[in-house]
Amino acid sequence: MFQLDISLIINNAGTSRKLPEDFHTIGFKELSRIVTVNAHSSAIVTKLALEQLLRRNRGTLIEPASSMWKIISMFGFSSRPRRGGIIVVSSITAIFESPGMSGYAATKAFDRQLARSLALEYSNRGVDILALTPAYVQTPLSGAKSLGGFPPVVSSLACANGALDSLGYETETTGHWRHDLQKTIMDLTPRWILDSEILEEMNRFSERKRRYLDDLDEKSTMTRSIDASVSFPIEDDADVKETFL
Repeated sequence: MFQLDISLIINNAGTSRKLPEDFHTIGFKELSRIVTVNAHSSAIVTKLALEQLLRRNRGTLIEPASSMWKIISMFGFSSRPRRGGIIVVSSITAIFESPGMSGYAATKAFDRQLARSLALEYSNRGVDILALTPAYVQTPLSGAKSLGGFPPVVSSLACANGALDSLGYETETTGHWRHDLQKTIMDLTPRWILDSEILEEMNRFSERKRRYLDDLDEKSTMTRSIDASVSFPIEDDADVKETFL
């Protein structure tokens, strides 16, 4: 189809419902959108990327992002030739239940398994494939306004750097040590306690996301009001030219 010199692909497209809600209430169109964006597009882009990466000559190196891995690379651990890499952004919801976001969680489970299976399938062909399964990242999807806390919220930059550090050395990572710790705690928590905590956390997430969306609506309303107050009529194209010349 096309020829591009690609060394790294990051499948980062993702979408979900604005707020967690019961699965039976979702519309068919919205459900189709979630599956298409999160799963279908990820598979298609990964297939196209693999076709391009396998045509590349061996010897291309993907440099690690952090100083730690740069020090390690001095000892030759990152010197093996490889054609490139693919990072598939999944989610911790692919590992643990996410009531109210079942459709999203299912598509992210698809992404995770796709990446893990392909990592083994192409392990001896010079292509590194990584499943990224973070928890809360400070993005509009999470609605988080501040970092830290528990469950921890990490920055998108820190998560991205963690993924790049892991590419070529692991087949799956959360992208941040705080999320590694969260996953370990959840793994060790008795099932009946974990289920109860997940339900409570989804309620807290819903409230936080609702406040985030309300703030966005308020800011949008204020912006429209300001735009209306400073707008002026333009009679014709001549007025436009005169205004900007």
